[in-house]
Amino acid sequence: MSGLEAELYAVSDPLSSRYGQHLIKSEVDSFVRPSSEATIMVNSWLSSHGVKTESKSSAGHLLTVQIPVEKANKILNTSFISITHAASNQSIIRAVEYSLPPGLSDHMHSVRPILASLTTQNNRPSSVSLRRKRTVPPETIPRRRDAINDPGQGCDQGITLGCIQKTYNIPSDVTAQGPVGKVAILGLNGDSLYAPDIANYLKVVRPNINLASTQVEMIYDPDMRIVDLSPDTPGITLQVQTLLGINPHTAFEVYLKSDPETNVEFAEAVLNILNSILAKDDLPAVITLSYFRDEDSTDVNFVKTAQSVCDAITQLGTRGVTVLVHSGTSVTHPTFPSTCPHVTSVGSTRSSGTEVADGLGGGFSNIYPRPTYQNNAVAGYLDKIGSTNQGQFNLSNRGFPDVAAYGENLWVVEDGSGMFSGFLLPAPQVFGAVITYLNTQRQSEGRSPLGFINPLVYANPSAFNDITQGDNNSFPVRHGAVRLGCGDWAGITKLRNFIKDSMMFIFIGHLIIHLE
Repeated sequence: MSGLEAELYAVSDPLSSRYGQHLIKSEVDSFVRPSSEATIMVNSWLSSHGVKTESKSSAGHLLTVQIPVEKANKILNTSFISITHAASNQSIIRAVEYSLPPGLSDHMHSVRPILASLTTQNNRPSSVSLRRKRTVPPETIPRRRDAINDPGQGCDQGITLGCIQKTYNIPSDVTAQGPVGKVAILGLNGDSLYAPDIANYLKVVRPNINLASTQVEMIYDPDMRIVDLSPDTPGITLQVQTLLGINPHTAFEVYLKSDPETNVEFAEAVLNILNSILAKDDLPAVITLSYFRDEDSTDVNFVKTAQSVCDAITQLGTRGVTVLVHSGTSVTHPTFPSTCPHVTSVGSTRSSGTEVADGLGGGFSNIYPRPTYQNNAVAGYLDKIGSTNQGQFNLSNRGFPDVAAYGENLWVVEDGSGMFSGFLLPAPQVFGAVITYLNTQRQSEGRSPLGFINPLVYANPSAFNDITQGDNNSFPVRHGAVRLGCGDWAGITKLRNFIKDSMMFIFIGHLIIHLE
């Protein structure tokens, strides 16, 4: 993957002569394709046990097999057992360890799902924990279209569509059609997509839009039934509303997955979805994920699975996809996948007359080294804070978040009622709507989508304004940064005036069996 990482930066660095020249699927496959030796050895091993490959990726690096537990125990030298989660009473078949024949392990990255995570999940977010108490009295909630869309109303009471358009200078007549207008939203919290609330939202904020023209494709996890789709778990519904309100012609792929129980299962679920997206010839230009888990650097199985996720994100970036993830809310643990250097981590802010930090997660990774695009930003920040919290964080590792956007107290329709939602989810979708808008402008000039934006963002810090007010849970913002329990990081920047002349010029202008 080192060669592919070099390709990612070659097409993402604005100073590169190859900037914006993203790879096609077959070109990416050539970087991840296993050696002939690896392919022959693994296939021979499977065949010797009478195991047939059910499917494989186009590059041949992912193989899917289905075998009885008894045979799996034999060929993997392990003992699978049924493990029941006490809180949910859900059972899975897993093993504590496994081994491969001599020489074969050099050609296989992982076999999954096999290993059970023996660590407890103390930061498992849920729809409940990601919802804050509503801060706006019901009688102040705007109900009329002219009040919702009126930019002059301000943002003090909550975040309306008009507030977003005014703050980030997004025109109200955005059109985002064609490939660059396609967005994938990953739902990994057991959330539902409730169409009536989306329709009612659009009737209020976009009354001139033909609802029949909205394109939302839902990809269900097999263990989710159609009857599970209800307003009782509205997280995904609110994310779709946010994107459609800003860019009403956006086409969606919404991946709905039951809530994973552990950090490892969460990483496996993300990986499976990303691999299914990578298998397509035509990709969404933007992928958003508003769910997260602790980055568990003490669990070897998690570290290996997380690396596979980051590798998949690298492939997406080289193909011109922008991957936006929520920075989380933890101040004691770095959150995944924000710590992957090839995602854009988005913090959540609210309005209090001005845009302020409020409960943002952030800090430094315990797994991933600091990418070179962050060197100047981190060095400048460390100069500002001096010895504050010295020794409490990995200052040589990847810092996050990279940017921030409105994510709390947005006006939505939930279970048939208009309200300012207490969910902290939609920040990646607000940012994603901006990226979608910029992509359409680039397309109109015959340019490629933005893809992996971090090198471009960090190379142009003057185009952003730091958030200098608010707090990150119990730590105040100082020097345009959020003081964190495990470390300090200055990467929390807001999108205010993101769509201004300088940014328009910068962003649009001329500048499974995993074989190794």
